Amino acid sequence: METGNVSLTDFLNLQKTLVVDLCSKANSQSVAPKDGYQCPTCSSGVLIKHEGKNGPFWGCSRYREGCKQTFQDINGKPQTTVYPCPKCDGNLNIRKGKKGYFWGCNRYPDCTELYDDNNGEPKLSQSTKPKKKSKFKVKR
Repeated sequence: METGNVSLTDFLNLQKTLVVDLCSKANSQSVAPKDGYQCPTCSSGVLIKHEGKNGPFWGCSRYREGCKQTFQDINGKPQTTVYPCPKCDGNLNIRKGKKGYFWGCNRYPDCTELYDDNNGEPKLSQSTKPKKKSKFKVKR
């Protein structure tokens, strides 16, 4: 452009093409943070810490691409051990309830499986379905 061989329009079009090519190359590559955690579900995303209404949790960076897996925050690190739900294709996540910790399927409300906590692992020997309350009141 300095020598007058290329018009301003041609120069800007070349720059635009260059920038688009560089951006597409950058978007196609995934770079994990130095101290990051790889998503065990999709194997291509990185876990990112979020603050939720019930406290911190970790989610996959490929959420928009379809990986909806989340992990509990245990002492600043994600609970990445995956326990498959015996009833569906989901995974069990540890939760804190009124009576302590328990394990529930991440596909809730479609899957309502619940398991007691056994020192940081789900007690898979029994399913603890919530008891349904009776619709009828007993008069005394």
